[in-house]
Amino acid sequence: MIKIRVHRFNNELWGRAHLPFFKNFDEHLSKFFDVDVVNYNKDGETFSGKIELLSEISNFGKTPPISDVEYIIENLETKEIKVLSFTEYFTHYVTHFAKSNSCTRILLVHFNWNNRYEWMKRDRSVKDIDKVRPWIFLPFKEFDYDYYRELRQSKLEFEDKLFYLGSGIDSYRKSVQMVEQKGFLQKTGNYSFSDYLNKMVDSKIGLSHYLDLDKYTTPFDHPGEFCYRDIEYMSVGLPFIRIEYKDSVHDPLLPNHHYISIPREKAYIAYEKNKDEGIADLYIQKYLEVKDDKELLNFISKNPIEWFDKNIKSPNIDILTCELLELNKWLN
Repeated sequence: MIKIRVHRFNNELWGRAHLPFFKNFDEHLSKFFDVDVVNYNKDGETFSGKIELLSEISNFGKTPPISDVEYIIENLETKEIKVLSFTEYFTHYVTHFAKSNSCTRILLVHFNWNNRYEWMKRDRSVKDIDKVRPWIFLPFKEFDYDYYRELRQSKLEFEDKLFYLGSGIDSYRKSVQMVEQKGFLQKTGNYSFSDYLNKMVDSKIGLSHYLDLDKYTTPFDHPGEFCYRDIEYMSVGLPFIRIEYKDSVHDPLLPNHHYISIPREKAYIAYEKNKDEGIADLYIQKYLEVKDDKELLNFISKNPIEWFDKNIKSPNIDILTCELLELNKWLN
C-alpha cells in the first residue's frame, strides 16, 4: 500500500464539525493507504504551528504553519500534497500551499468563485488558481438525522413563527433581532442541543443564520456565508429563508430549490434604504408570502434532504472528498 502522512492539530477543546470529520476521514483513508497520522497538538492546548513535510512550501521551506482547521495529506512516495480546510481566512495559512508545486488540490469549506481570483491575484499566484476548489459544509456535530427527519415528517402541525436559535443576534445578525422584535420569530435563547433539535423539527420555516450586509463585503473579510444551522435545517428538511448565496459548495445550493431565496439585488436595495430593518422586513415579507404555500414548502423540504444524503451522510462525504481530491490517481 502507498504510504501517506496526515498532518494536523487535534483541537479536542473546540473541535466543532471538523474534528470528528477528520478522525472519520483518517479511518476512510486507511482502507486504501498506509496512513500515518501526526498530531502536532502535543499538550492539548496548541492549535496552530509548524508541521514537518518532505517538500518545501512557499517561503516556509519544509515547515509551513497550519491551524487546527487544516488537514494536510502528504504522499510519502511522490511528495505530492492535498489540503482540506475549514478556514475562514484563506490568506492566513492555506494560500502558501496553493503556491507550492507539490500541492495539487485544496478544498475549501468557505469558498467563493469571485474571491478565488482575488485571493490568488493578491498573492501573485493566478497560475495556481484551479488548485483551489469548493468542498462541502457540515452541521455543528453529528446526530441521528433519520430520527429527527422522521419525527418532523410525522408532525401534523408546526409552530407557525419563524425558527432561529443561535448567537450573534445583538451584534452581527441584527436583522434577526428585528424580526423577533416585530413578533415573527419564535423565542430565542440558550438551549441544549437536543432541545434545539426538537424545536427545529417542530417548526414550519427556519430563518438562516446569515450575516448582516455590512459584513463580508470584500474578498478578504471573514467569515463567509455558510453556517452549521443551515446544514442542520437541510438534514431534517426544514425549509429556510435566506438571502441568495454568493458562496458555493461543490454541489451548489440553488435558490428556491434547496432554500427559500431572497434575491441578492433586492437585499442590497433594501439595506441601502433602511439598513438592517430593511433586511428584516424582506424576511418577514417572504415569510408571509410562503408560509401557507404547502406545495412550495414540501418541495423545498424534499430537495435539501436529497442534497444532504448525497453530500454529507457517511460514507458519501468520505467518498466525495476522495474524488474531489483526486486521490484515486495515487492508486493507479
